[in-house]
Amino acid sequence: MFKFILPLLFLATTLQADDNRWEYFKDVTVLNLRAEARETVTQDRLKATLNIQHEAKTAEEVQNHINEKMTEALKAGKTVSDVKVRTGRYNVRKQAPYDRKLTLEQRQRRTTWVGNQTITLDSANRADILKLAGGLQSMGFNMNGLSYYLSRKKSDEFKDNLSTEAIKNMQARAAKIAKQLGLPKIHFASINFGHTFPQAKRYNEVAQLKSRAFAASADAVAQPVAQEGDSDVVVTVNAEVHLGR
Repeated sequence: MFKFILPLLFLATTLQADDNRWEYFKDVTVLNLRAEARETVTQDRLKATLNIQHEAKTAEEVQNHINEKMTEALKAGKTVSDVKVRTGRYNVRKQAPYDRKLTLEQRQRRTTWVGNQTITLDSANRADILKLAGGLQSMGFNMNGLSYYLSRKKSDEFKDNLSTEAIKNMQARAAKIAKQLGLPKIHFASINFGHTFPQAKRYNEVAQLKSRAFAASADAVAQPVAQEGDSDVVVTVNAEVHLGR
């Protein structure tokens, strides 16, 4: 006999909970609202990506050249404390001509090895990073990319205020709908925050490069030039709102 007591009690509790839930929601209007707040912020960090490339008859020649240049670049990077320096992908491959008219022997004679490795510079100090990047270009490195971005640290500085603003926007919208429906009681059942990764507003103006050489030396490369742009920091709020009388 006792073995039926717990299942019956559980069933009764479940039915009671469902009844209470029904009693609550039959007099409630449920809204799913979304609000956001955004602010345009000046980008604060500059990133440059360069690569060194070399072609030779043997893989050893290619690797030796790249290794020497990369060692020289890292040594130069250590003299600038405000710039973060890291190496990237390193690749060495055999390169053979694809002309079908060539014999196997001719193709083998014309086969070369090609290699490259990237290096990335990152800093909030524009003068230092541009000077270092120009120095690497003079060593034979090629510029792959130069652009400003908004750091996570600076983005986070704005998120608390934007979260407050987004909640106020949400409350104002909920109050307006409640008034239109004649349902004065407002209850925020759940609130979820979302943060959009900062997006550049003026991508084409973020960075400008100059590649002309100095008149004083044919081997020197002019220092690259960059101008910061703007990014939008966006906070979104999603909420389930219950309206009642």
